[in-house]
Amino acid sequence: MTAKKSHAGLNRELQKLLPALGVDMAGVVRISDLKGTELARAARALLPEVRSIIVLGMEVYPEFLEITAPGKTVGQMRLHEIFRSHIDYLSERLDNATYEVARLLRRAGFRTLPLSSRRIPTDPVSLHAVISYPEAAQAAGLGRVGM
Repeated sequence: MTAKKSHAGLNRELQKLLPALGVDMAGVVRISDLKGTELARAARALLPEVRSIIVLGMEVYPEFLEITAPGKTVGQMRLHEIFRSHIDYLSERLDNATYEVARLLRRAGFRTLPLSSRRIPTDPVSLHAVISYPEAAQAAGLGRVGM
């Protein structure tokens, strides 16, 4: 075996690591499956030799979404801060998990670029995210991009 572990061996290690990370879902998409897409172009702009995108996710509890729904009446308590605390907690867990996966990949000899769930890098000119997290999640099989 070369300095880089085989994909099968690395995948086994990654699958073993995921439950310990406490994430609800994970998916992988190969760049070769994204030929000609904006997602592939964006990934290569960040890391030219990129071969795959790994996406981790956690559930936003529906109870938090329900209490922050529009249509609250005048004088009702603002509950957005409760939702914000939930999102901050999930983001911290996702960021920690992302760096643990990156550490595993780096030890296996791969270059990685772990991106934060909280501060999505944005192009200062166009104000667009440098890579679309929703599109990456959809491509990795974690659902569909909604509204």
